[in-house]
Amino acid sequence: FRMEVIDLSYVKSVADGDEELIKSLIEIFKEQLSEYREGLNKLYDEEDCHGMALLSHKAKSSIFSMGMTELGEAMKKLEMLCKYICVQLQSVDLQTAERFSEQLDSAPEYVRLWVSDNNSKKNIQDLIFFYILQSEKAKSDLKELHY
Repeated sequence: FRMEVIDLSYVKSVADGDEELIKSLIEIFKEQLSEYREGLNKLYDEEDCHGMALLSHKAKSSIFSMGMTELGEAMKKLEMLCKYICVQLQSVDLQTAERFSEQLDSAPEYVRLWVSDNNSKKNIQDLIFFYILQSEKAKSDLKELHY
């Protein structure tokens, strides 16, 4: 079986072959997938860019740890796009806006360029939809592996 979106090599190396630990990490990840999905949808409906930035940042590390590079990159873009929009709309306090601006300035160039070319609500929606599709594929991969 060839997994479509997940690569468990990192998790297996961290767990040092401990199958119980691997299963436990995967169970936590599966719960997080649903939590992040619900959270992103709710925050999008509430037009809460700050909340979406924070949640996509949190989701990004879990996603990368499961070898989901493409989705991890999408979450990085979502995080930075939401931070950019927060700064542009002045929807966060000055200290947060300054921190977000610094983070945007220090992001990889390809992310900064993508954000400046794609700063729209539709792109936020597209990234959330991509998250939903990829998370369903991830659940399917894990089911095939009997996790």
